[in-house]
Amino acid sequence: MVVVSRRRSSLAPFLLSAVFLLWPAEPPAADEPVRMGLSSRIIATLPERLGINVDDGTLTRDTCPPLETDKIASTGRPLVEVVVLCNALFEAGLAERIELVGDFPHKRMLTEITHGAIDVSGTTVFPEVLETLATEARPRLSKPLIRVNEFEKVIYTMAHRKDVLAVRTLDELRQFKAVVVKYWAIDAKTLKSMGLRGVAEVSKQELYRKFLEVGRADFAIASFGSETHNPVFKNMVPIPGIKLALVSPRVFPISPGRADIQEAVDAFIDKARKGDSDGIVQAFLRAGFFHEELAKWRRVYPVDAGR
Repeated sequence: MVVVSRRRSSLAPFLLSAVFLLWPAEPPAADEPVRMGLSSRIIATLPERLGINVDDGTLTRDTCPPLETDKIASTGRPLVEVVVLCNALFEAGLAERIELVGDFPHKRMLTEITHGAIDVSGTTVFPEVLETLATEARPRLSKPLIRVNEFEKVIYTMAHRKDVLAVRTLDELRQFKAVVVKYWAIDAKTLKSMGLRGVAEVSKQELYRKFLEVGRADFAIASFGSETHNPVFKNMVPIPGIKLALVSPRVFPISPGRADIQEAVDAFIDKARKGDSDGIVQAFLRAGFFHEELAKWRRVYPVDAGR
């Protein structure tokens, strides 16, 4: 008769637990939906903007339009990102359905992604945003959907400021002060890295005009065409012919346990960017987030002699 000691038998449950912990985790089956975090506001626009019926709270292969679709015309950045993600996930065969999760504020959604309750963010973020999370763990990050220096802004001032409107170089712009919303970390980071005379920070964009009118700042930055669609810039004009680019990329946050999603998104971005006509750039141009008119404008920051 073989006798097993008490000490040895007591170790057995711990050894079995260790084996299961070290055993490679199986990726979720393709018949399980991928959970995409997306603001309720964006979800509500999908039926009208993209013609997608989301009554059941999901996207499917049949309802995910191709990246080349004209449905994204003049819709802005967020819907391009939804189209990129659904194509990446379906082409990789990771799911037959994407569950849209819109119950959380943005920062809470990032925390839920970090904890694995949500698989991927349906919108991109600046990586610096993740530094504000309370958790030590961080989500995976995709390759940049919008690369450093790829999103450009123009420089606005009051119509009577002929001295500011005459600026054509970075050295000339450095003689003036900017104003920016303090919560817009990347806009502020970009302006503070330019060596300006000063950067005034305010709590909301509606204070820009007051700061410019009383001389506490000389200019502000905004997306191209803001004077036509943003009341804040109604009485302002852009400095003609010059622009600047933001110094941080935009990436998709992905659950730490979903390396398969990161690989799928990265592969789709690489594939879309191949060829002479970058598919990602073309999509943002159709959406009105990038602007062909800016191609001929000179970028004063970061300095690029070739542009």
